Amino acid sequence: MTNENCDENPLDTLPEDLTADAIINVGKILSQRNTEKRQRHSDAWSKIFEEAVDTYLLWQPSAPEPLKCHNSRACLLVDSNSKAQYIQLPQNNRVIQLIRLGYMTNAPVRPTVAFSFELLKLFHMLKNTGGLSAEAFAKVLRLSLEQLYLLQFPDFDKRFRDTYYRWLRMHQEA
Repeated sequence: MTNENCDENPLDTLPEDLTADAIINVGKILSQRNTEKRQRHSDAWSKIFEEAVDTYLLWQPSAPEPLKCHNSRACLLVDSNSKAQYIQLPQNNRVIQLIRLGYMTNAPVRPTVAFSFELLKLFHMLKNTGGLSAEAFAKVLRLSLEQLYLLQFPDFDKRFRDTYYRWLRMHQEA
C-alpha cells in the first residue's frame, strides 16, 4: 500500500460485484483461522502446563526484611512494589524530607504514612483507564502488605485517597 492510499476507506477498494455470500465465506475462513490458532495455543500450553505448575510452586518471592518500628512517631513508607519500611523523620520539614525521598503524605505536620510517587502514578493510570477508586486500591495494597509481612497495618484507605489528590494537585502545578 502506498502512502497516498493510506487514507482510503478499505470498503471503497472492495469489488463492486462482492456478494453477501462471499463476505460470509470470508468471515467463516477468518473464524476457522482463529479457532485453529486458539487450538494451537491450547496444545502448546498442554505440553508445558504441568511443568509450569511445578515451577510456579517452587517460585517464592524473596522474603522482605521484617518491619521494625522503633518509635510511635515513625512514618510508614509504601512503595509501588508492595514493599514497606518505617523511617524516623527529623522534627523539621518532614513533608519536604519525604518529597526529597520520593514520597507524598497527606499530613502536613506529623505524617505517619507516605506513598511513593511511583505508586501514586500507577494508581493514577489505573484510575484513568478503569475507574478504580482510591479506597479500593488502598485496601488491596494494605491486604497485600499484610500478607507479605504477616502484620496488621492501619487502615489507610482515606489517607491514600487524600494523599493522591494532594499529589495530583502538586503534579499539575509542577
